[in-house]
Amino acid sequence: MQAEGPSSTRALWTTLSKICMVVLRELSDIFSYQMRCRHHLPYGILAGTMETSASSEARLRHGPTGRTIQGQRSQNTACGSAERGSEALDFLETCSAPSSSPSTAATPEEAEPGLRGREWLLLASDCKTSYRVPSSISPEPTPSVKELTINRILRTLPLLLLCLSSRAAAQSEAGWARTAKTLTGSVFANTSMDNLRDLCDHIGSRVTGSKGYEEASTWALARFHALGIKDAHLESFRIPNGWQRGWAQSQIYSPIQRRLHMESVSWAPSTPRRGVTGEITVVDDLSPKELRSKADQIKDHIVLIDTERAFAEGFNKIYPLLSASYGLFKNLGARGLVLNDNVPNQVVGDWLDVDNGKAEIQPLPIAEIGMEDYKLLRRLHQQGPVTIGFEYQNQISGPTQVSNVVGEIRGKDQPDEWILIGAHLDSWDFASGCQDNGTGVSMVLEAAKAIAALPSPPRRSLRFVLWTGEEPGLLGSKAYVKQHEQELSKCVAVLNTDDGAGHPKGWKVEGRKDLNQAMIPIASDYLKDLSADGISMEVTFDSDHGPFVLQGIPALDLWVDDEQYEKVHHKPSDTFDKVDPIFFKTDTTVVAVTGYVLAAMPQPIAPHLDHAAVGEILKKAELEQYLIAHGDWTP
Repeated sequence: MQAEGPSSTRALWTTLSKICMVVLRELSDIFSYQMRCRHHLPYGILAGTMETSASSEARLRHGPTGRTIQGQRSQNTACGSAERGSEALDFLETCSAPSSSPSTAATPEEAEPGLRGREWLLLASDCKTSYRVPSSISPEPTPSVKELTINRILRTLPLLLLCLSSRAAAQSEAGWARTAKTLTGSVFANTSMDNLRDLCDHIGSRVTGSKGYEEASTWALARFHALGIKDAHLESFRIPNGWQRGWAQSQIYSPIQRRLHMESVSWAPSTPRRGVTGEITVVDDLSPKELRSKADQIKDHIVLIDTERAFAEGFNKIYPLLSASYGLFKNLGARGLVLNDNVPNQVVGDWLDVDNGKAEIQPLPIAEIGMEDYKLLRRLHQQGPVTIGFEYQNQISGPTQVSNVVGEIRGKDQPDEWILIGAHLDSWDFASGCQDNGTGVSMVLEAAKAIAALPSPPRRSLRFVLWTGEEPGLLGSKAYVKQHEQELSKCVAVLNTDDGAGHPKGWKVEGRKDLNQAMIPIASDYLKDLSADGISMEVTFDSDHGPFVLQGIPALDLWVDDEQYEKVHHKPSDTFDKVDPIFFKTDTTVVAVTGYVLAAMPQPIAPHLDHAAVGEILKKAELEQYLIAHGDWTP
């Protein structure tokens, strides 16, 4: 399945079905033929060589006359003409039929001494290949009718079984197409928008470890049960610190007095009482050597980082320096750090997530400031010293238990193998987290509902997981990989959705060429009408598919047009009214159909990669150093 794909195997299945009919005809006529020609039975078997040139000349040799038919060359380079294939099959059936005049039939020795080298060539009109099935078996001098009968049955039985299995495979594929239509209708007719509205409007923001997230996880577990997923539960683990934002205020003290738009970044400590105050100093190079050279300018100052210049070489490349700089700034005596946002109208949110990946409290106060206020500070600083101050009080709870929400539909044939479909349930707190990632949560719930409503489950099991801790650093998916380490070899593929509800494009295959090739026929057969047959080779580590990629597991990340998503990402404007219902339901269908087909296929979509192969993908994508600094990868 992986090599041929659903479309390209149809022709082969058709060909094998025709062969099957010929074999059945041969078996049904055998006893009649024996009665009419007891000592002149044609010898030979159907056995196994393949000729793959569609333009090769057709040769059909068959006793008792030993005559040969020379077929015409195909006019279609892709496959033989319908007439040519039909004539070949008709001839084969004619040769298999009993002779009308046994008295005139030649003996086997007369027809073809030794019967060596006889060939049957079966040509199919709709296949790219022709199959040569030779026989080089020498007959016994005087075989009995019984021996000949048993011999021919035993020799044709394997091919008969192959034909039957091919027919079953073709029927399975037709069943998948019907199921895909059923899933599409189910998704578009369901109440998925109601679930999304309930999550975003009534529960709202869901920071990992907060009361909001606890309420959301309870809601999600109840929804799984209500949607027909009997095996649904929470899988808990502990993070070093729970964190919730408190109030914040800031202002310029000199050379002017003005209020600033500033907020704490995530998992930052509270400022001392009365806040921090100091002159600003601007830093645009985060290398340790450069920072130490500016120790006098950093001590007792508030450091304003020029992110445009500091990250000119790309975030992934500079991230290790940023991560290491927090402790260095503290050691050099900085009173606090300020990072600038790049969204107009003083909208903050770019630096909600400073990506420490461990839910650890930062070593010093860190804040983000609106774009226009940042530019004002830079203009003032060019003219002379600028003094600012800020204060905020956050709630830090220490070690906190959090939970992923997991539901499962057991497979009917290979239940120990599983496909995982996931999305993160947590969000940031400036808005209700609707595009990021309420839409993904609802897609997973609705896919589970649609598949659970089918008459029977697919071959493999499907696990549906709503992750916690994605925003502060993929905490939930990392914990899941660790908790399920012993059974990851049975994980066939992971599907992730975390780019909101946009016009569907297809799937990202995370740099894997083999997965790309395996997905082409699936996308063409089942996703093209949804405008989702595209495949991207982009490699990312920005969501919960990442920890599975590092394990070598085939991972698919939903690929949509994210232009509208980026406008509200981590912003106060990320609300229910920003979601297009048609895009949302189409994306949900893509997730449900892809998950079902991968679970139903006879063979896994692609193999697991070893550590070295994963490392090559990370190097090519320039992610290796980022992940090493993050503590997620060891070469």
